[in-house]
Amino acid sequence: MGEPSDLRKFRERQQADGEEILEWIPGWIGKLMGQGDDRQRNGVLIVTDRRVVFYLKGLMTEVIEAIDLTKVSSVEHHSTLTHNRLRIYTSGDDLDFKCSDKEKAKRIRDLIEERRGGSSTAASKPAGESIASQLERLAALKEKGILTDEEFAAQKAKLLG
Repeated sequence: MGEPSDLRKFRERQQADGEEILEWIPGWIGKLMGQGDDRQRNGVLIVTDRRVVFYLKGLMTEVIEAIDLTKVSSVEHHSTLTHNRLRIYTSGDDLDFKCSDKEKAKRIRDLIEERRGGSSTAASKPAGESIASQLERLAALKEKGILTDEEFAAQKAKLLG
C-alpha cells in the first residue's frame, strides 16, 4: 500500500521536530450520513512516539484531532463484517476511528496500549504477574515489532534490575 497524501501532508505541515511516526492507517471518522461535525471524513490515523493523530488535508479544509499518548486512558478495537473500529479514550474525550485493515488496526491498538500513559505498560507489573510472564509479554511485543531491540533490552533490564 502506498503512502497516502494525508500522511505526506502531515509530515510537511504538522509533524513536530524530532517526532517519529511509528505507524499509520487510512480510514475515517464520523458517520456516513452524518451532518456538520458528525459527517464522515476520510483521512489517516497516525501514531507517533508522542501522540495519536487523525489527520485530513483537503483542498479547503484541514482536520487534525490529536491525543497525547500520556493522556490515553484506554483503547479498544472492534471488528465487524464491514469495518474495524478503534476507540481511543482520554479522561475527557475520545477518538472514534474506522478502517478496513483488521490486522493493522490490531497492531495500532497494541502499539497505543504499549505506549500510553507516558511509560511502558509492559514493564509495569500487573498484580500477581510474575517476572517470567512479563518477560514473555515483552518478547511477544518485540516479535510483533511493537518494541525495538533497544526498547526490549531497556524494559528487560528494568524488570531484572
